[in-house]
Amino acid sequence: MAVFAGNPGDFETNPYNISWDINRKNGTMNIIEYQYKNSDGNIAGFKAGGYLHTADVIGLHDTARIFCNNYWAYLVAEKCLIPPAGKYKNGLGAFLQFDLAPADRNMVSHYLGAGLSSHGFLSGKNISDKAGVAIAYLGISKDWQKNGLDIRAHETVIEFTYSVSFFDKITLQPDLQYIINPGAGNNGNIKNITAGTFRLIACL
Repeated sequence: MAVFAGNPGDFETNPYNISWDINRKNGTMNIIEYQYKNSDGNIAGFKAGGYLHTADVIGLHDTARIFCNNYWAYLVAEKCLIPPAGKYKNGLGAFLQFDLAPADRNMVSHYLGAGLSSHGFLSGKNISDKAGVAIAYLGISKDWQKNGLDIRAHETVIEFTYSVSFFDKITLQPDLQYIINPGAGNNGNIKNITAGTFRLIACL
């Protein structure tokens, strides 16, 4: 659990982040999280948490409406579906995440993410690898959608990533994403896109 100033300012007004102006206008940012993990047998775990910002918030669609706070809650669950038989043997893990926030004061009102990961496709004394596939669904609040005709109901990303390490020193990691409704229409009528990156990580 943690409590922060509701508005820490910027680099010009608070360059060293040592001026904490806690008042009714800025409110406080309160964050709480609980985690549990079971390592006996099939590894599983979850974490739940959220935040509460106690400052006044203007409504997204009805700007005359003022809310006395804003909040967000989330739940993440992880499960080892197939335990690895060894350091370089295949294992399969899964995760699921769900977030929820009030739609009348947040552009994003809900989020759903899920994915699978595995490792051990390549085996050897000085090589290891892992692969993962995931989907992320970002739900746009109905109140925000009322502000523009081109605002979509969601942005969805489907991602595949793979990494391979040699001698625990060099890692190669390509990543491929397919994005549906980029920016949820806020950036204009952009068609679905495919994006990719490639990382080279070296430990000297």
